[in-house]
Amino acid sequence: MLRFLLPPIFVASAAAAQQAGPPAVASPTSGRSVGRGAQPDLSAVASAKADTIPDAVVAIARSTPAAELRRQLFALAAPGMEGRRMATRGDSAAARYVATRFTELRLAPPSHRGYYQPISARRRTRTATLTLGSHSYAFGEGWILHPRSDSMQLRNVAIVYAGADSAFGFMNRLPDLHEKAVLLPGAAFRSGRFEAIARIEKTLRDRGAVAVLWTDNLVTRILGRRQANAFLPEYENSLDEVPAGFPEIGVVPGQMSALLAGESSLSVDSVGTISGPQSLETFTLQSTLSLEVKSAYTTETAPNVLGVLRGTDPDASCIVVTAHRDHDGLNGKTLYPGAVDNASGTVALIQLANMMQQAARAGHRPRRTIVFASVTGEERGLLGSSWYVSQPVMPLEKTRAVLNIDMLGRVDSFYKNRRADSNYTYVLVEDSAGVGLMNEVRAANAAFNALHLDDRYTRPPYYQRALRGSDHYPFFRKKIPFVCFSTGFNEDYHQPTDTPGKINYVLLTQQTQLIFLTLWNMANSEGR
Repeated sequence: MLRFLLPPIFVASAAAAQQAGPPAVASPTSGRSVGRGAQPDLSAVASAKADTIPDAVVAIARSTPAAELRRQLFALAAPGMEGRRMATRGDSAAARYVATRFTELRLAPPSHRGYYQPISARRRTRTATLTLGSHSYAFGEGWILHPRSDSMQLRNVAIVYAGADSAFGFMNRLPDLHEKAVLLPGAAFRSGRFEAIARIEKTLRDRGAVAVLWTDNLVTRILGRRQANAFLPEYENSLDEVPAGFPEIGVVPGQMSALLAGESSLSVDSVGTISGPQSLETFTLQSTLSLEVKSAYTTETAPNVLGVLRGTDPDASCIVVTAHRDHDGLNGKTLYPGAVDNASGTVALIQLANMMQQAARAGHRPRRTIVFASVTGEERGLLGSSWYVSQPVMPLEKTRAVLNIDMLGRVDSFYKNRRADSNYTYVLVEDSAGVGLMNEVRAANAAFNALHLDDRYTRPPYYQRALRGSDHYPFFRKKIPFVCFSTGFNEDYHQPTDTPGKINYVLLTQQTQLIFLTLWNMANSEGR
C-alpha cells in the first residue's frame, strides 16, 4: 500500500491514531459511513443473495488451495524477485511470473501485444536550497517541503510572524501579506489539524502570501523516515492535489532558533514551541526567506499485466480486479520482500482468475467480462493504475466497478494487540452509482466462512488514508464504484521483515474465498 501520496504529516498522524485504536466498529454499510448512528439491517438481503450463488461455485471457493497460495507467495517474495521495485529486473521477473500464470489459466490477452500493458513514468531528481536569514540549507538538511514542487523560486521574501496562538486568533490582525511568507504555529501541524490548516492557507493565499513556514520536532521524525527511504526513487505524480505554488516549509527547531536569533523577543525550544514577550503578537521578522527548487527527469517504462475472462453478455459492463505486485526492492544488499504488501494480493488475484475459470468450465461463466490487472508502480504513486485509467482495455463508461486487493494474510497491529478474533478483513466501499457493492460483499460472506467485516477505514482519521492510498483511487476519481479488501498495517509494513514465513495462510485462504464470492456476485448481479 502506498505510503507517499499523502503529506508526511498526515501519514505520521494517521499512524499514531492507528496505534491508539478506533472506537468500536459496526458492520459496513452500503457506501461510505463515517457516523455512529443506527445502521440498516441488510442481513436478510445478504442471505437471500447468498442463496443465488450456485452450489458449484461455493464448492470451488471451499476448495481454495492454501498450499498453492503459499507456494506462489514464496515465489513472488523470493530473493530472486529482488523486492519487485517498479522498473527493475525484479519487477520484470514478477511480471513474467504473473503473465505465465495467466497463460496457464488461458485468460485472453487484452491486445495484440499480449498480456503486457507498458506504462511510462517520469523519474524525478530534485535539488533545492532553503535560505533563512544568513543560513542556507540543502534539500533535506533540516527541512521539508510540501508539496514537492518541480520548480520554485522565492527570493528574499519577508517573513510575517503570525503569533503562537494555535487557535489561529491572529487572522484578523495580520498585516499586508503580498509576496510574504507567514510563520504559523507548529502545533497545528503536529496535531494533524489539516482541514483547519487548509482553510487558513486559502485565506493567506487570497491575501497574497506566497509560503507558509512552521517548526516542530515532528520535522525531525519525518526527516528520519525520509533518510531511511532515501534509496527509493521519486516519480512525477498526477494525483497530488495540493495547489502548486504555495509551499509549506517545515524546519527543525534548531534552524528556527537560528532564524530567531536576531529577534530578542522570541525564542524556540527543542519541541518547536515559540515563546517570549512578543510570542502572541504579530509582526514582520528582520530576516528573510529564499527558496529555490529545480528538477530533472528521465523516462522509465514498466509493465502492467492484464488478463481478460470474457463474460456471457457482450453488452454488459465489466469488472476490473486490481492488485499491485511492486514493492520497495533492494537497499544495497538489504531485501524488502513485500510478502504482505503486496505479494499476498497478487497471489489472491491469480487464484481468483483460476477459480473463475473453474466456474466457467463447470458451466457457470460470469455474465460480465472480468479484467484481471496486476499493476505496477503503486508504491511510487499509483502509477500503474493511473495509466490503466488513462488507457483502459475496456471503456471506463462500461466499467461497472473495481475490486482492489491490497495486503492480505497478516493480522494488523490493532487486532494483534487488542482483539482475540483475527478472522476479519477491512472493507472499504465507495458506491456513488448505487450498484449495491456492499450487499454483494455481505452476500458472499453469508455463503460460508463469515469473516468479520470491519469498516474501520470508513471513519476519520483513517478514511482519507485508505481512499487515496491504493489502486482504487484513480478509478474513484473517475466516479467508478469500488470495493477494497485489506488486513491493515502490521509491524513489518515496508520493512525487510515483511517475509512470506509470517503470513497466516489460513487467514489468507479465507479472505481469498470471500473475495472470490464477492467477485462472483459483482460479475453476475443485475443491471448493466
